[in-house]
Amino acid sequence: MPNEKKKLKAILFDKDGTLFDYSRVWFDVLKNSVNYVFELEGRQDEEENKKKFLTLMGLDSNGKTISTGAIFSHNKINIFKSGVQLCFSTKMKPTTLVRMINEIMDHNDKCISNQLEKIDFTKQQEFFKDLKSIGYTLGIITVDRRVSLDIFLEDMGIKKYFDYTSCKDDHLPNKPNPKSFLEFCEKFNFEPEEVAFVGDTTIDMKFAKKAKAGLKIGVLWGGYGRTELEPVADKVYDTLFDLRKDTTIYN
Repeated sequence: MPNEKKKLKAILFDKDGTLFDYSRVWFDVLKNSVNYVFELEGRQDEEENKKKFLTLMGLDSNGKTISTGAIFSHNKINIFKSGVQLCFSTKMKPTTLVRMINEIMDHNDKCISNQLEKIDFTKQQEFFKDLKSIGYTLGIITVDRRVSLDIFLEDMGIKKYFDYTSCKDDHLPNKPNPKSFLEFCEKFNFEPEEVAFVGDTTIDMKFAKKAKAGLKIGVLWGGYGRTELEPVADKVYDTLFDLRKDTTIYN
C-alpha cells in the first residue's frame, strides 16, 4: 500500500501580504515616507519620480500591488535591473537611490505603528488563537527585518501565538532556499511533510516546494493573482481567513 500522507502538525506563514492585506497596511505608510524623503532631499516637486519609487517597491500611485516590485519579487537580479532603470529615468546617482531607499525604510519603521493602530486585527487574533487551540505549532518566515516583524506582531496582538520566527537579521539564506523551513523542522522535530506553508508570492510557493512542505497555500493579499499562484500552489484563497475552509488544516 502507498504511504499515507502525514497529518499536519505545524503551519509556517510569510508576513507581508499573508498575515494582512498588503496595500491596506502599507500604501499610506510608503507614500508618506516617499514624500518625506523627497522633501528631505530637496526633491519635493518631483511627483513623477515619487510614483516611480513606489512602483519600484511594488505599489502604484493608487495603492494597487505590482508583483514585479522589489517587495514581492525577491529576485535580486530583477531588483537590480529595476534600480538601474530608475536611476536612468530619474537621473539619480546609484548612491543617491540607495540612500533614499534606506531613508524610506527607516521612516517606515517610525510610522508603521500609527498605521497599525488604525486597523482592527481582531480576526487575525481569533484565527491564530483557533489554530493554537487545535494544537498547531506556528511560525513566521519573512525577509523583513526583525525590528519591523516585532512591531507588527506586537501591534497586531498576535505575537504570543508564534513559536518560531525567522527574518532577514538571522542571516539565513533568503527564500526560495529552504534552510529556514528546515531549521524550523529540526528545532521542533517535524518532518517537512507535516508542515504547511502559507504565502502570497510565487517565490513563497517555490520555497515550500523546495522544502517538501506538506501543503502549499497561496493567499491573494499580496502582489500576485490567482492565475499566477494556482499553478504553483496546492490551494489558493482570497484571504488568510478563508483557510478555515481547508479540510486538510481543519480535519
